Amino acid sequence: MEFTGIQIDPLQLKSKVEAIEILNDNDADYQALMLIANEYDKLYGNELVWHYSLCTGDYTGIHILPVREGFLCIPYGHVDVDDHELFDMKGVFMMDAETAEVLLDEWKSYSTGLIGAMEDMIRILKQN
Repeated sequence: MEFTGIQIDPLQLKSKVEAIEILNDNDADYQALMLIANEYDKLYGNELVWHYSLCTGDYTGIHILPVREGFLCIPYGHVDVDDHELFDMKGVFMMDAETAEVLLDEWKSYSTGLIGAMEDMIRILKQN
């Protein structure tokens, strides 16, 4: 399969169960996720992990990790003193197409608003 312009053999990816076990066995934080991401980076020259920071409700954000079965969403609500996200392993879920579409729509709306705000900031700052 092709993901982010990279040909990936799904059989070389961690399974959902393997990924969850690695996270749980290593404090279920960002550093644990990097154990998997570093393996992916060695295989593909890319960590293949995406950080989605626009979540609401109980979570501050999610990390999206490709696994054999699809895309594992790993939510977090807290960051420790070393700026490592602390994952809520009870909230882990597999992404489906509908959820991906919602997240994409939210991101497009946010980025459009941010671009407009930044353009206004530049205009205002140049006037001074």
